[in-house]
Amino acid sequence: MSRFDVYECQLEHVDYFLDVQADLLSELNTRVVVPLVSLNFFPNEVSEKLRPVIEIQGKSYVLIITELAAIPTKNLRNKICNIEDDYRSIVTNSLDFLFQGF
Repeated sequence: MSRFDVYECQLEHVDYFLDVQADLLSELNTRVVVPLVSLNFFPNEVSEKLRPVIEIQGKSYVLIITELAAIPTKNLRNKICNIEDDYRSIVTNSLDFLFQGF
C-alpha cells in the first residue's frame, strides 16, 4: 500500500478511496483515506481548494477531503491506480487547506 493509491469502495455513493497516509507509517493496521465520489452525483460539492475534481480512468470524481477517515488496511483490497504523478500537489494542497487553512 502506498500513498496516492486508489482503491475500489463498496459504500453507497462512494466509488473509491484515496490513500493519503505517509508510506513511513505502513506498519499501522489502518490507513487514512479520502472518499472519491462521482462528479455526476455531487456536482455542487466542487471547491478548488477543499473538494477538487480529479480524473480516474476517464471519469471525474470529487475528492471529499472533509470526509477523510482511518479504515482498516484489510478493507483496501482492489487497487485501481496510483495518482501521485498527476495529482500530488492538488491532494497535498487540499489537505493543507483542511488542516492549516491555507
